[in-house]
Amino acid sequence: MSIWQRLTLRHRTAIIITLFIWITGLLVGWTCRTSFNHLLLRQTDIELRDDAKDFLSLVHGEQLPLSQSKTDAWNRRVAIHPLHRLFIRILDMDRRLIWESITSPQPTPESDLLDGSAIQTEDSYRFIQSPIHMWSFTQVQDSDTPQRIDAILQVGCSIDQVTNTIAKFDGWLLGALGLLFVGGPLLAVGLSTWLLKPLQELNAATEKIDVESQNLLARSGNGDEIDKMAETLNSLLARVRSHLKENEDWIANSAHQLRGPLTAIISNVEVVAGRIPDGKSSDMLQRVLSECQFLKRLVNQLLLLGEAKAERHQMIRQEIAWHELVEKSSDFYEALAQASDIQIHFSRLDPCMVHANPEHLRFVIHNLIDNAIKYTPQGGSIEVALQRSPDARLCSLSIRDSGIGISPEDLSKIGRRFFRSNSGRNASTTPRGSGLGLHIVQSIVDAMGGSLNIQSELGRGTEVQVTLPLSKEPVTSIESSQ
Repeated sequence: MSIWQRLTLRHRTAIIITLFIWITGLLVGWTCRTSFNHLLLRQTDIELRDDAKDFLSLVHGEQLPLSQSKTDAWNRRVAIHPLHRLFIRILDMDRRLIWESITSPQPTPESDLLDGSAIQTEDSYRFIQSPIHMWSFTQVQDSDTPQRIDAILQVGCSIDQVTNTIAKFDGWLLGALGLLFVGGPLLAVGLSTWLLKPLQELNAATEKIDVESQNLLARSGNGDEIDKMAETLNSLLARVRSHLKENEDWIANSAHQLRGPLTAIISNVEVVAGRIPDGKSSDMLQRVLSECQFLKRLVNQLLLLGEAKAERHQMIRQEIAWHELVEKSSDFYEALAQASDIQIHFSRLDPCMVHANPEHLRFVIHNLIDNAIKYTPQGGSIEVALQRSPDARLCSLSIRDSGIGISPEDLSKIGRRFFRSNSGRNASTTPRGSGLGLHIVQSIVDAMGGSLNIQSELGRGTEVQVTLPLSKEPVTSIESSQ
């Protein structure tokens, strides 16, 4: 797997955005610099053309040699230009210098192009060359005869000011690009987090969704990719729930069909066992009867599980005094606990009214106490407490034992269908279970809008806490049973 494939989507997005920011910054910087340089040169060329036109009209047709006053006037004019230091040269057609201003650079820029509108560049100068005509007076037969001379007028200026301005602009641009290169990754991380936030929210909502409930993932309704993904997941949830419902119905129907023949088998085996005297055959029938009883208990649990699942949709509930059910369970399990030399102590019994199915709630209490007795060795103790929350909105049943406990590996799997923890359990002394009890308890508690919390330490015991919302019906206090 390549390094790119090992990166998370957030990191990939941040890298792509960072590269985009850097490349965009370079392109924008290069474009701005080029445009700014072009604008400065264009402004320089406009002024240079205007100045060239002025000097062309001034020099064209002048007489040579120039007078000192005219030379001084032209030198002053080029030296005091408001923006650029101009220079002027007058050359003959053989490129020999006829006259130049005091601002002329050395060496002389040269070009064969004679076009008064074409700007030419050499080194750090830009100039224009135009053909002109001048007059020179020579002595012929004691008379002054003017002679026409073809010449070249060269008008130019230095672009050092443009270069210096561009250099300052480059300094600002490099500073901005430096900040962009440093801050780009930070900005990219922020943008990637913001862009992927809807996906993260969808992921969080998907993790919290209960497959067995009827809840669906919220959709934004804007038809974007996240919205389509939520729609796809909702469709998948619907198919999964339909499949689970079919499986649960099949299990419930199968258990219902098995219960009748299984009851008949048990009855017949009991009759036959009663007629056969003690011996090997009687022992075999007793083992068959024991297995049938286990199967009957398993079938009943499967039916109860189906009822608990159905109760999510069919609110078959009533107001129940939870404390009375807990109190009655003390008498029910007292003899079993004494037979195993285990003490059951009811430390607290607050009056609590809950909205529930009485048979289901009774199963929760009996299953948890039965498990505590089953996995607590002789001489151990079990503490049972029913306590209301300070705001009188919740009630918690806590059952704490000093039994064999559950390992951390198995604790994360407790509540799964048909899972049984083998950590610390002695198969020869511990009664066999179906692995459905706590799963049914979890289903019943979830159906009633409550929560199941299990804390355990291997070799030191387990505490199971069931919390249910209280009903608004008034309750009558009773004395705690010790």
